[in-house]
Amino acid sequence: MANLLELHQSASSRQPSWSFSFRSDRHYEQLNHLSHSSLRMRAKDSRFPKHQLVENVLSLYEQRFSYTFLSVSSSTYAEIADHVLGPFPACIRQAIRSSHPVLPSIARESHPLYCKDIRSSIMDAIALVPAEDILILRSSLLIVERTGSGGVHYVSTGNNCIYSKHLFKLLVSCFQRDFHALYTLQDEHLVDICLAENAMKRLSVDFDIIGCILRILAVRGYPTSVLLKIHAISLAADMALEQNHTENQKKLAELVRLGQTWPQPIAQSTVLSCVEKFYRNIQYSPPHICASCGSEDRDRTGDFINV
Repeated sequence: MANLLELHQSASSRQPSWSFSFRSDRHYEQLNHLSHSSLRMRAKDSRFPKHQLVENVLSLYEQRFSYTFLSVSSSTYAEIADHVLGPFPACIRQAIRSSHPVLPSIARESHPLYCKDIRSSIMDAIALVPAEDILILRSSLLIVERTGSGGVHYVSTGNNCIYSKHLFKLLVSCFQRDFHALYTLQDEHLVDICLAENAMKRLSVDFDIIGCILRILAVRGYPTSVLLKIHAISLAADMALEQNHTENQKKLAELVRLGQTWPQPIAQSTVLSCVEKFYRNIQYSPPHICASCGSEDRDRTGDFINV
């Protein structure tokens, strides 16, 4: 099976089949998450309702694609998308790039970054990044602070709305949600998304599954400082798993050795033979005592005699 880098090289010369679908539910979903002011392309757009601004953005998107596709010689998604999305503000470009259809998930072996046991390590790592990066991450994840009867709590208003009274706990939950959504995609789809969002050069990490996911998250607003610390945690967790695997292999080999040298169960025929001999040897034999010397006659003559 081809690795991710080979898949990326083969896919970089083509468009994903779903790249330029327009007015899909995902487009509306992503753009509707933006504020009214973020969707304004012109000064007079302030008088339009939000749904009309979304329609205006998508109409311009379609027009630019029709023009660019005819004028640009390259047929790769990333290069065409750069031309198509050029005049849009950064927030709209990112929303359109992220408007992928819901792709089918696959079963993968659970990764440590999605386990509950590692949440505290990720939380400690996030706590060490600069405060301005935390603000960037909050903005990217659409996290707002609300005050209610239970006090202050934080809410992620994006997909799969989640909340917590602790900001860092919510940030970790959002990361694990986003990580798992990408981790359970097929390799081909993961590479397609990396190409579609032009994420290849965002981080200097290996281009494996985890590296590909972290690159995509970098494009989606996760600060580099946060992702590099999470990548370090991932490497440490993988090393610990490898050490545990080696130790488990040693224990298994020792169990096999003990199994080969351990006393074997006694055969049923041996058990029955021993029982038979035991029964025979405990039977009582009446003695023949000599009336003169008081000893058993067979001790003297070897024969039994009637007394």
